[in-house]
Parts: sequence; structure tokens; C-alpha cells
Amino acid sequence: MDSARFEAGATARRCGSGRGVVVEGVERGNGLLVWLRFPDSLGVGSYQPLVRGDTTSPRGAVTVVRWMQGSAAHGMVLDSGAVTVTPTAGHLTVRAQGSGLEYVGARRASVDAVIEQVTFAAETTGCGAAP
Repeated sequence: MDSARFEAGATARRCGSGRGVVVEGVERGNGLLVWLRFPDSLGVGSYQPLVRGDTTSPRGAVTVVRWMQGSAAHGMVLDSGAVTVTPTAGHLTVRAQGSGLEYVGARRASVDAVIEQVTFAAETTGCGAAP
């Protein structure tokens, strides 16, 4: 079984609307992005995978991973599993576990990623599903 492992610095930004958080880590073409959506406040617990264009689910996580194997880029959106969130004073720990359809080769791929104790950035970001 093929596998890829990478470490990256991570950032967390609150959505300007106050109903989400974007957490991302990127290093040399490898990356993980988690968009946590919630109706009122970020809470501890499990967030189910959402597709990016889902405009009806108030709570869930859009999770995208990209990794390099040699010179080939691979990527997927999590469509099963869960994202577990543990917020603490000024920090956030996120664990994404699940699988999705890989863009290259159309095969199932899995991810087990942990972003530990990332600090919230002072600035916010725009969050919204594309039409």
C-alpha cells in the first residue's frame, strides 16, 4: 500500500461570518485544509464530512488533502469518516480520519491527519461555498 507522510506548519483563521474556521497546513506541495462549519459556535466533538458546495448542512467539515509522490501530485476530498475537534483557550487541535476518491487514478485513498495546538490568527478569512 502506498503512503505519504508530511509535516507542515498550520494556521487557523475564523470565518468573517463567525460560523466557521479554516485550518490549513502546507509544506512543499503537500497540504491539508479543513473548513469547519457550525451554526453558532465552535465546539468540541466530531464533525461529519461535507462536500464543498453543500449549502444546507449547518455543521460539518470540508476536508481536502494534497500530497506529492515523486513528481506526481495527488489529492482528495474526505467523503467518509470524521473530523474531531478539541478547542482550548486560544488553540485548536483537529484530527481528520477518513477516505475519499483520489483525483489521480480514481481510487479510494485514506487520511489520518493531526493538527495539534494551532493558534488562531488575529485576522479572519472569507468562507463560503462556491455557487
